[in-house]
Amino acid sequence: MKPNRIVGLIFLVAANLILAACANSGATFAPLDENSVPSPISPPADFSIPDGWVLFPAPKAESPERSCANRAIESERKVALVDGILSISGYTYPHAEELGKLPQNLREIVRKDKMAKGRLHIEPFENGWLIGADAGEWGGDLFWLSGDGKRKVELIEGNVRGIVKLVGGEVFILTGYAHMSDHEGKLYKLTTGENGALKAKLLSDLKTQPQAFAVESNESFLVALDDIILRVKASGRIELLKKTNFASLHPNSMTVTSSGVIYVGMRLFVARFVPRENGYAEEWLVPQNCRKFLEKDFDCVCQTGK
Repeated sequence: MKPNRIVGLIFLVAANLILAACANSGATFAPLDENSVPSPISPPADFSIPDGWVLFPAPKAESPERSCANRAIESERKVALVDGILSISGYTYPHAEELGKLPQNLREIVRKDKMAKGRLHIEPFENGWLIGADAGEWGGDLFWLSGDGKRKVELIEGNVRGIVKLVGGEVFILTGYAHMSDHEGKLYKLTTGENGALKAKLLSDLKTQPQAFAVESNESFLVALDDIILRVKASGRIELLKKTNFASLHPNSMTVTSSGVIYVGMRLFVARFVPRENGYAEEWLVPQNCRKFLEKDFDCVCQTGK
């Protein structure tokens, strides 16, 4: 008998034995779906330190490191996700970019009505625009302006720190103020009354100024205050996520990676919060070439030497 025929007979016998064993055990086989695709294996969570950055002990309150960083106005770090990848860059307030969201005719109305005071937060909403302003100690407010510019409705009198829009359509407003010993902060949710009137419903008195926020998912977003990070659900429920201390460092931006790592950009430093089984581990980062720094001419400068 030829070798190839012997191998074929052995294969058939083995296959019959396997099928018989399965039949005796009660096993069943489902027909193969030609359109089915095996589930991909989830990649391991990326908790690696960003390139060019190193760990740094979190500066204590009233420490020389925190005092120096407070002066680092020219070294504010901005964090963001660009095509899903973490980006850390220098921060400058994008006034022109915010105002540029509006059509030209509405920009003129906003300027004429002095709605463009301080830092702006502008988002499209309900056939019009939400326009929030934060001029610090000179006040602020939130208006809804119709698309044709003919109607203007004041929704909140107070410094607007952010407008948060979730995928489900929920819109939240963060307001707050911090100057000397005065601190305040509030969280609102926009609602529509029975007559269709737009209203801002107060959800929580945060007691202190919101610093930065980041949309976490379709159903939640995060808010960084000076001393804590909160999670706000689409329902309005608020959860304490992590206690921290950002005092005097002026956080300006916040983002969340696909691995669930929270990054906060501020003066000189970037803080990150890495998910663990029982909460979050807090880590502070500085550029690799800025492990040492000192106050000089009312600024905080990096020492690039050894």
